[in-house]
Amino acid sequence: MNDFTPSLILQLRQGNPSAALLLEQLYRRPLLRFCRGYVGTEAEDAVQEVFARVLGAEVVPQNFRPWIYSIARNLCLNLRRNQQIRQCGPLASDLDLVRSVTGPLSGLIRQERFAEVHQWVQDLPQELRETLRLRYTEGLSRGEVAEVLETSTERVKMQLFKGMELLRRKVEITGAD
Repeated sequence: MNDFTPSLILQLRQGNPSAALLLEQLYRRPLLRFCRGYVGTEAEDAVQEVFARVLGAEVVPQNFRPWIYSIARNLCLNLRRNQQIRQCGPLASDLDLVRSVTGPLSGLIRQERFAEVHQWVQDLPQELRETLRLRYTEGLSRGEVAEVLETSTERVKMQLFKGMELLRRKVEITGAD
């Protein structure tokens, strides 16, 4: 798949307001979700800073998606180090979505299950948690995850396997379906 985002950035720099709108539509919500996992309520500010850094970059790589996630990750890790921000809990928007498509009782059960699985993921070592989030929540390919985390694709595969194996054991231990 050919990424047209670098040309979109060029159009934005040339003053095309449609390019700004499209860039925001493509990346704002995923980056906001991603950053909330690191910095909670500071995510909105972090996303604004990510966009500022992207627009200020002299060179925009063709493989834009892992690059912007690398910028977001590094920024959020720096914010956490500097401000000692705790991990946040499940996002309200995710829970609202579940409730909107199910009945009240089903929604409650799914909400409890979501919170339980979310806690299992939070209990994983940070390296595994980050790998799982990038791959399954953000939808990056294994190669893109490797690029964001500055590691090999083989290591990403191993971390995904290990993370999923730990989560499977949790399901077995709790007797969950």
